[in-house]
Amino acid sequence: MVYNKSEIARKTGLSRVAVTNILNGKQKNPKLDTLERLAETMDCSIDELKTKIKTDAVS
Repeated sequence: MVYNKSEIARKTGLSRVAVTNILNGKQKNPKLDTLERLAETMDCSIDELKTKIKTDAVS
């Protein structure tokens, strides 16, 4: 399932700005708990999430 950043923020409890910064690679060292919440919400592993961040595959 594909969510936009606002939906991801709502589902994770993070701010949209925080989600945007993490997914755009601007937040260099997000906490493990934050990555786990993002990965769970996006239905992927943390490794897959890292790949998405590096390739800017998140819209």
